[in-house]
Amino acid sequence: MIRAVYAFHKNGQLMFSKQFFREETLDKQHSPDLITGLLSAISQFAESMGGKGIQKIEMEEKYSIIGIHSPKYSVRLVILTDLGDDTGECNYFLKRCRQSFVLKNRKALEKIRKGALVNTDHFLDWGENNLPRLMHDLELMSIEEAMSGTIRKIAKLAKDKKEK
Repeated sequence: MIRAVYAFHKNGQLMFSKQFFREETLDKQHSPDLITGLLSAISQFAESMGGKGIQKIEMEEKYSIIGIHSPKYSVRLVILTDLGDDTGECNYFLKRCRQSFVLKNRKALEKIRKGALVNTDHFLDWGENNLPRLMHDLELMSIEEAMSGTIRKIAKLAKDKKEK
């Protein structure tokens, strides 16, 4: 289950954050600026060591942080998920988020790339209008996958019963 979505510049500047399914533990410790600053520092460290950045961080027994970046605009999109969630599904969701975020905010991202300061309120529209649709598509995909697995199990049981 996706707990939060963040978008930030590689310098650590938070552009957007949205938390879902509020929990007491997240409420007490949730600071989007702190999280994105930390992730930015970790990514820059990884890049300085010759890597391309961090793709996944696991927090013991609780959450995973999975990220993707848009090199042209130096933007990183990150989701906080429950530990054990399907990484492939999360990466697919992140790719769709990145495509949608860049497309919707291309002009503002271009200004940031050129060094201008941009009011981050500009990115809230994406979170209110585009992100819910992407979340809905992800939920439908999960339901469809779960149902197809159930249908396969029923078909196998029917086949096994018929063979007996």
